[in-house]
Amino acid sequence: LYGGPHWGGLRRRAARGAREGLEELEEAVRWLDRALDREEVLRGLLSLLLQAVEADNGSIQLLNLATKELYIAWAEGLSDHTIRSSRRRLGEGISGRVALQRRGEIIEGQPTAPSQRDRTEIQSAICVPLLDGEMLLGVANVSRDRGTESFQGEDLLTVERVASRIAPVLARLLEIQTYHERALVGDLERGLERLLLMDLD
Repeated sequence: LYGGPHWGGLRRRAARGAREGLEELEEAVRWLDRALDREEVLRGLLSLLLQAVEADNGSIQLLNLATKELYIAWAEGLSDHTIRSSRRRLGEGISGRVALQRRGEIIEGQPTAPSQRDRTEIQSAICVPLLDGEMLLGVANVSRDRGTESFQGEDLLTVERVASRIAPVLARLLEIQTYHERALVGDLERGLERLLLMDLD
């Protein structure tokens, strides 16, 4: 009964199905790796903002709930030193004011401060809050280099619209990055890896 051609076909189909299942599990592991790659997600979210209004540079600043300060989580057009050292309290500077008031602004170009000499001179910039419902996550900044067209009111509306769509994604990323969520994902990854190591023969 178990050695006939019909049974052999069933075994081959079962093995093929198992291999396909493992391929899906491998893709799930790769997806988890990408989902936990904070820099990749932030880079992608900032890219959406830049493309939406043809901006040259920009940054995503996140709110440290403990210190009530904004720090640069990802940026295009800034040096590593500026990214690491830049901090703004709520209400301090443009980004701090936008975060505190939860209202976007268009900023026209101004001379670069001595502490920001690594920045390109800007024509104009937009800063908008990143809100997931009532929760303030931080702010998003985009700018155009000097000599290009200034941002207009419709550009501000566009950035605000895109920011409202990426904020929930950012909120989920930050949740996953907590210790508890990382532990849960780690358990899932280990379970998937054990399945990947199973001998099909």
